[in-house]
Amino acid sequence: MSDFTVWVFDRAYAGLNPEQREAVDTIYGPVMVVAGPGTGKTQIIALRAANIIARAGVRPENILLTTFTEAGVASMRKRLVSVLGEDGYRVGVHTFHAFCSRVMEEYPEYFTTMRLDRAADDLERYEMIESILDSSDVEHLRPVGDPYRYVRQILSKIDTLKQENATPAGLRVATDRQAEIYKQELANIKPTLKKYTETEKRQSKHLEKLAELAIVYERYQERLREAGCYDYQDMIRFVADALDASEELVASLRERYQYLMVDEFQDTNGLQNHVMNRLASYGDEQNLMVVGDDDQSIYRFQGANIENMLEFASRYPAAKTVVLSRNYRSAQSILDLASNLIANNNERIVNRGYGIEKPLISGRPELAADIRAVSLGSETEEMAYVLSGVREELSAGTPASEIAVIVRDNATLSRYSEFFRRQGVPVESRTDADALENGFVRLLLGLAKLIDDPFSASTELLDLLRSGLFGTHGADALRLSHELYSLNYTRRRPLSMYDLLSNEDVLGNLPLHDIDSIRHVRNFIDSTQTLVPTLPVGELLREIVARSGLVEHMRHSAGIGDIESVYTLLSAVEKWNSRDRSATVRSIMTKIEAYRRYGMRLARTSVRAGEDRIHILTAHTSKGLEYEAVFVPYLAEKVWNDRRSPADIVKLPDTILGIERDTFDSSEKEDEKLRKEEEDRRLFFVAVTRAKRTLVLSYPLASDDTRSARVESRYFGEVSLQAERAPTPEGIEWLILADSEYSITRWGFGPDEESFVRNFLESYRLSHSDLEAFLEDPREFFRRVILRAPFESNVHTKFGSAYHRALEHFAREYKKSGHVPSAEFLSSAFARSLSQEILSSEDYDRLLARGTEWLAGWHREYGSRDPAPIEIEYSLSRKEISINGVPVSGKIDAILPGSDPDSILLIDYKTGATKSENALRGLTQSDEPRYFRQVMMYRLMIERDTRFAGKRVETAIEFAEGRDGKYARIALDATEEELAAFRTLLSESWGKIASIAFWHETLGVASVSETNE
Repeated sequence: MSDFTVWVFDRAYAGLNPEQREAVDTIYGPVMVVAGPGTGKTQIIALRAANIIARAGVRPENILLTTFTEAGVASMRKRLVSVLGEDGYRVGVHTFHAFCSRVMEEYPEYFTTMRLDRAADDLERYEMIESILDSSDVEHLRPVGDPYRYVRQILSKIDTLKQENATPAGLRVATDRQAEIYKQELANIKPTLKKYTETEKRQSKHLEKLAELAIVYERYQERLREAGCYDYQDMIRFVADALDASEELVASLRERYQYLMVDEFQDTNGLQNHVMNRLASYGDEQNLMVVGDDDQSIYRFQGANIENMLEFASRYPAAKTVVLSRNYRSAQSILDLASNLIANNNERIVNRGYGIEKPLISGRPELAADIRAVSLGSETEEMAYVLSGVREELSAGTPASEIAVIVRDNATLSRYSEFFRRQGVPVESRTDADALENGFVRLLLGLAKLIDDPFSASTELLDLLRSGLFGTHGADALRLSHELYSLNYTRRRPLSMYDLLSNEDVLGNLPLHDIDSIRHVRNFIDSTQTLVPTLPVGELLREIVARSGLVEHMRHSAGIGDIESVYTLLSAVEKWNSRDRSATVRSIMTKIEAYRRYGMRLARTSVRAGEDRIHILTAHTSKGLEYEAVFVPYLAEKVWNDRRSPADIVKLPDTILGIERDTFDSSEKEDEKLRKEEEDRRLFFVAVTRAKRTLVLSYPLASDDTRSARVESRYFGEVSLQAERAPTPEGIEWLILADSEYSITRWGFGPDEESFVRNFLESYRLSHSDLEAFLEDPREFFRRVILRAPFESNVHTKFGSAYHRALEHFAREYKKSGHVPSAEFLSSAFARSLSQEILSSEDYDRLLARGTEWLAGWHREYGSRDPAPIEIEYSLSRKEISINGVPVSGKIDAILPGSDPDSILLIDYKTGATKSENALRGLTQSDEPRYFRQVMMYRLMIERDTRFAGKRVETAIEFAEGRDGKYARIALDATEEELAAFRTLLSESWGKIASIAFWHETLGVASVSETNE
């Protein structure tokens, strides 16, 4: 080292505490540094590297340092340069993936069998799995009616297998081991018991799923090789395999990298550790240092394993352990809060008998903390409260870059980012907004779909008419939508909105305010359509932007974030087009649908730089960062903790994950639940320990959909904080909180539109499906029910309609003849109904076979045993029935004789997977009581129908589809208390639906320009 570097080192070393010095001075042999938040781990890693160079006489390039993220690499490199000067650039600092990529590039002779051109992006990987499912004879991983439902989970399982260094052959071996374990489990159950049959069925299904997963995994690897691609897990696995196969490669790398350091050790997975252990175990000197904190292990979903830290001591018995406890970031009261929180976890190194203690002691005793815990009336109020708190910090002189809003998920991040931007607050989002969710991007994609095929884009055409882009009158869009609804009410093959616009006779007879603007839209569609066969899709989109006047429209009404989003889309489409010259609007839409289906984000490209910005980020991406002031909003149950997780389609064998069990029982689920709870708590621990002096925790008492209450997170109690009710922020009524998805589809309305809505509501009667739409999202109710946005069916809805009609034909014949129609009659009725739907020949054949099989099962289960129905498709629409003053309507699938002569049974048929009674009543974690509300509404209507006066009403939901061979008729009787609660809900909902003031408040402002002022 130069004299200057020695001076820098000596000065920094003098400022270390005893534990930090011990870590820096331990340069030989294995060592584990347990480094709590803010304890200076980056500094001690850099100083230890300098110490190794000075005392061991090695060159900087003989040191390898791996860390978890590219941001971590940049931070570590910066610190190394600050200590070592130019030598800091020569130290090998990489993520695991980058290190493995470098090994493959520099030692190609060990990877000659891999024809690797590039990394496959996420969408390509999803598309490969979809293609495999289409061409493979798999059943359990390709559910009927939704063949791609499990694609994301399948890829996740494959990633986990790769992280644990398990090949398809290894999975098959583990599956055989699982079968042996299952045999042992089954041997302990008497064959005559019902439990035996149920257990055997569960075991068999699990093993079949594992067998299918091995097939898909194997073919996925083949597809990667055929495409000349690899995925990120492959890079590490290839290097691990090469290290296992070649001592020569290990020796070469070990000679080059004599000292190994692993940062964020708690976030590494089994395969990454295998690579490091293989290098460290070569030769006599095991010069490996790992640095981490088990309390900050938050990446189990990426294969990270907290057991890595717990097993380090057993792998390296001579290892020294150094604990860093002194925190140089936060005030002591913030650290006390964090310590009280994390003490609720059992899966901690301090509980494993190693004699390790990890107190968090502030190295800034002079720092006074401002900790606040508050509740707000709604999500909207909470956002306004956080905004006001941020502005207070800015007014007090806190730099914007020292203020962070840390949220739980990307959806909340996007909402807060858009909200702050619209209020003129500069924002940097660590996971930036999804361009595909921007309103102007949706409008542009709708325009492209409309130009490509106007007959199949009625919804997009209605959105265009209401966007104001062509100056069309809002009331005209309403009249056109209602006219189309009326014309299609009895048509089997409905007209499109474009058909309507192309019919001058219909247009001429409607009382439209500005028929010329309607014609202008039609002419734009017709003229631009001529470009579709002549231009590449990337150029076509730019031409649509130019011809539609979207640029000029955005100049007056869009914010910079909107412009960035449109720019991002155009750039992405041109990139996709460059890869595939034959790309079309349709193929681009398919790609975008896949993005949305799999929750992928088209991250918005920022054209701004150099501003001091508020940081809005998720807790996962906040790792390693620190701020003067931290706001943690939406701290509610089911949000920050106890979040719903998708059902695990196929549990990997525990032998793959390094766990051995003698039997598998219900305690497994409980164990997994506890592990998830502890990971959630560690994530919150990371969030609160980012704060230096100000920490604001908040939660909303209710969600913005006006119906679901929120409960404060259990973390408030665990840190001994009582959330106080904060007053409603001043001026909240002027804050624009409209979701970006709706921001350009003029939701507000002027006098003419308001009059139209009033007239519609005067004769409108509320159905159950419309009630559920309102409860789920009032804006979507407005769109679908009041606007009469065209409903476009898909394969699933067409199948369901044909299935219902077949059941209806069967019931009518039964009622008419008094004899049970045969199963053949039922299948013929289904075939006729299905033939009336517009389907491809492939879809028709597939749906016909499925429906015929399932209806045959229904005929055996219920059709041949039920009494003849009293009524079929019984309509209450013209009965003028009201409940608590609410005008209602509906149609009941079937009314059968009840359990005694004085009762009737109302049946509603459902297609889809069978649900339990608790699920139907909304008593499970993942279900709403929509079906229970339906039968209560039907019962209340029938009780007011003179046709059945004096009859006792029974109600049931019947799952008639027979997925997995299961049919069920589930009685749903309601108590008087439940009926009273439903009547109250119905009255409150109707009060809002019938209120113009409610719609003004809910839908926001009248135009985009007002939204962005």
